[in-house]
Amino acid sequence: MFFRKVMILAGICCVSLGLAGPAAAVTFDFGAGSNTENTHALNMGGIDLTVRGFSGFTDATFTSSGNLGTATNINRTANGWGVNNGGSGLIDVGDALNLDFSPTSIVLLSALVFELDGQPDQFTIYNDQTAIGTINLPADPGADTFALTDLGSLLSGSVVGSNFTIATNVGAIRLQSLTVTPVPLPPAALLLVAAFLGLFAVRTVAGSRA
Repeated sequence: MFFRKVMILAGICCVSLGLAGPAAAVTFDFGAGSNTENTHALNMGGIDLTVRGFSGFTDATFTSSGNLGTATNINRTANGWGVNNGGSGLIDVGDALNLDFSPTSIVLLSALVFELDGQPDQFTIYNDQTAIGTINLPADPGADTFALTDLGSLLSGSVVGSNFTIATNVGAIRLQSLTVTPVPLPPAALLLVAAFLGLFAVRTVAGSRA
């Protein structure tokens, strides 16, 4: 009887895992705060995010060695976050914001960028040390939302990773928000969970008979 109950419980758990829907999207909003931190940690919907500011960023150095430049305080305003490098406080050319979601792998969905200078702007997104796309924004002193489809077929609407970097090539921007979703468990992982549940049931029954 006990064995039957344990197996029923294991079956219910497996079915629940298998029927679980897609993970919900989570939006990180980057608002006003202290300008004296190089590193700032956030948590939304159970997802950890550590943001770091850098100056002296170059594409060649970063993609070859992973060196982001010199750690520099984040500039946090109501219009979004930039880099407090003694200039505008935006993500200027040569600045970068690093977004570390470790240990969670996420799907990067969209972002809201604020252009303060009213000039055409261009920035690159990196997944780890690989440049995955470049965004061109028009001369608009307002906020622009970009989604992965704006990057063309290279990304096909889904970028999976845990560490991203945004660096400006032309103009200057602030990052206002970022929307992501955690990567769901693949079918193989669900089968592994089911196997562990079955092993637990067998061992529990064996122990009860000893």
